[in-house]
Amino acid sequence: MLPKDPSKHAEYRRKISESSKRKVISPEARAKMNAGRTHFFSEEHRKNLSESNRGNKNALGVKRSEATKHKLREAMLRRLAAPSWYTVSSIEPKVHRLLTGVSFEAQKRIHRFVVDIFIPVLNLVLEVNGCFWHQCVQCGYTDKYGVRARDEERRKELVQMGYEVQVIWEHELK
Repeated sequence: MLPKDPSKHAEYRRKISESSKRKVISPEARAKMNAGRTHFFSEEHRKNLSESNRGNKNALGVKRSEATKHKLREAMLRRLAAPSWYTVSSIEPKVHRLLTGVSFEAQKRIHRFVVDIFIPVLNLVLEVNGCFWHQCVQCGYTDKYGVRARDEERRKELVQMGYEVQVIWEHELK
């Protein structure tokens, strides 16, 4: 701590400097200081720490009750599931009825996409496209918003990931 009188600051600094110059540290003392920098705790203390971290703790060492673990697990599953604003279109239930007896998942998140129907056994993605919303060429819609190009990019990306992609149009179900 510097003296209150500013005129004595220089003298105080000079004294500290001289005292530190006179200090000679033995090689043994320097080795102890360097060893202490790598291991802050003794071997016994580190062993006790590792034993106390076993059991009901996460990576940060925080204990959590089973109820809290359950809530965290449910929250993670909700984040991984399809967003709540993804709704089933009016034509998808028709395809669902056609798939009776086949194990499938509706509104399945795959990478960054939410696909309409996924059949895991066949690694097959079924996209059920409405003619108006996806600008069907056969029904006379012009692609003025770039929906077709976006759908094609999505299909190509899913195929690159190893999925087979089939598109079912609304007019095919009528």
